[in-house]
Amino acid sequence: MVSERSLFLHFLRIFSALIVCVGHTKEFLFVHMDDAVHFLEKLTRLFLGLGPAAVLVFFFLSGYLVGGSVIRSLIKQDLNFGTYIFDRLTRLWIVLVPALLLTFGFNTFTCRDSNISLYCTADPKLASHADIPPLFSQKISDLFSNVFFLQPFKGLPWGGNGPLWSLSYEFWYYIVFFSLIVILNSFLRRNVSFRLIPHIFILFLASKILNIDWLVLGSIWVSGAGAAYFLSTDWARTFSARYQKSVALKFTLLTFFLIIPVLITVKIFPRLIAFPILILVLTLCISTMQNDHHSRINGKLQELIVRGSEFSFSLYLIHFPIIALVASQLTPINRWTMSPMGLLVLVGITFGVLLTAYAFAWLTEFNLVHLRKALRPSIRKL
Repeated sequence: MVSERSLFLHFLRIFSALIVCVGHTKEFLFVHMDDAVHFLEKLTRLFLGLGPAAVLVFFFLSGYLVGGSVIRSLIKQDLNFGTYIFDRLTRLWIVLVPALLLTFGFNTFTCRDSNISLYCTADPKLASHADIPPLFSQKISDLFSNVFFLQPFKGLPWGGNGPLWSLSYEFWYYIVFFSLIVILNSFLRRNVSFRLIPHIFILFLASKILNIDWLVLGSIWVSGAGAAYFLSTDWARTFSARYQKSVALKFTLLTFFLIIPVLITVKIFPRLIAFPILILVLTLCISTMQNDHHSRINGKLQELIVRGSEFSFSLYLIHFPIIALVASQLTPINRWTMSPMGLLVLVGITFGVLLTAYAFAWLTEFNLVHLRKALRPSIRKL
């Protein structure tokens, strides 16, 4: 049994990954919204196009979980950069490196005839309407940029796997936030020493590599970390307990009346308006879930949500090249208009991608504990 709050975090992860996956499938299969005719079609496309907003939910959750753990370590005076970076890199690389190889393998089939794939040609019409124009590269320099989290700052997403951009954002949030916490803590405690040099160097390096967009989106990540600290306070726990008793909001209500509307808000409104609303709603949703109460949701459903969350990272990293391959075989260069049959195909492709991602995760991220156990003795000797 898991707590309500933990289960809700798992739910947000797989829910957001599915939104991103479905959104990209929609981009490959159907004409763009500007080419759509019927209002119902445009409305359907709006709901299917919430992927960019869902990525921000990932940023918030990452800040909540990773940034929150850094703050808890600070409170316990247990900050260890070596352990921290080892855990972060193994978590990312165990999925990223195989995902890059898989992307190259799928592209071998997808791009054998660039005339049938929008993905490989970066078709001007697609680029002019897409939220993020397609960028395709198989340069070795871009491969290394992706391995070391430098795309899109110093390179392109490898093999046109667009979602890789956010992974680099995540990595730099991890290390910059940790270094900032260490430096600020040392100055506040008047305990400045040469041990700060690596962290100062990290901040210097970040200032040379990162861009203003990274900084703006970082407000979501940092807010997640702040929410983790806020919700751990006695005042927040007391408030949450009372609120939970008076208003028993559960997963379905939160999703349809808060999460989905706020994703639409992020898509439609400027960041200055949308970001504060997103942060407030996500913090409110998490706070309504009791951290110390076991969820009463059906056991099978719990298991499905948790397992889905556990391979959501794999799903996020490999879904794009898989969809591109399938779409290159099914979709004409000018794509389809939206129809019931087309939506059925979208569901079928999504289900196939889920199965493939699960198999991929079974070979990669499900073995994270074993990988860390095997590598840790060697790392300690360094």
